[in-house]
Amino acid sequence: MAPFSQTMTAPKCTPLAAVGSGLVAGVIGTVAMTGWQELSSRMRVAGEESAEGGGGQEPQDPWEQASAPAKVARRVIEGLFEGEAPPEWIPALTHGTHWAYGTAWGAA
Repeated sequence: MAPFSQTMTAPKCTPLAAVGSGLVAGVIGTVAMTGWQELSSRMRVAGEESAEGGGGQEPQDPWEQASAPAKVARRVIEGLFEGEAPPEWIPALTHGTHWAYGTAWGAA
């Protein structure tokens, strides 16, 4: 009888297949995390609105209230490309950076 280590070998996987599997895992993980963050954010906002009565002032600078992924993307755009990121880009920068970062962690 053959030793256990010789009978149970892992299937061979090419580097490209490993990266592809990682990317898929990154997307799946990002979907799960995004769903949880959206749910908890909506619950928090609903609780704050009921406590405040729904009123409030808009911030002076929209970038002050922007999420961390949008702020990172803004710094990259302004530092690396020497361009300016208008506040209208905040939602796109948030989602783009969030998905790129999460998917990249799967491939790593």
